Amino acid sequence: MSDLNVFELALHNKKDIYQFYLEKSNQLQNLLCKEIFKKIIDDESFHLQRIQEGYEQLRKGEIFSNGSREGLRRSSRECFDSIFSEIVQDKNQSSSPLLTEIEIIDQAMALETSIHRFFATSEKEIGDQKIKDFLSFLAGEEYRHFNLLFNTREYLNDCQETFPQYPQD
Repeated sequence: MSDLNVFELALHNKKDIYQFYLEKSNQLQNLLCKEIFKKIIDDESFHLQRIQEGYEQLRKGEIFSNGSREGLRRSSRECFDSIFSEIVQDKNQSSSPLLTEIEIIDQAMALETSIHRFFATSEKEIGDQKIKDFLSFLAGEEYRHFNLLFNTREYLNDCQETFPQYPQD
């Protein structure tokens, strides 16, 4: 696969994932889930911008520059803990998550696994070291997103077991 094809596929896949997070974030009611999705939306926007820049460089026949990665990043655990500690202080937060929120997180985890696999596989097929490094960075970001979602899911499952939902009449 050519360098340009990798960037075309990455751009297409990332746009779909970004759109997924935007759409699903509006369906979430749990404040922790909303904040986690907001964080991932910010990351995905940054990734899209960087992929678009790389695509344009390659399309014009320029050398990929693999520019700055400023602002990156705390570990997924640090990010979760930071968001969680802010949420715990919100007394209006409901203690029982909706099952659909866990399902949305499961969908997001599947997307993150898929795009991680794409970046990791593509990295092995590319010769240019700067592009390899960029794809490795993106694979790491997707892995971090997966872990952030996993930690959130585990927390929600614990809440679900502690405060089970009962059908309302």
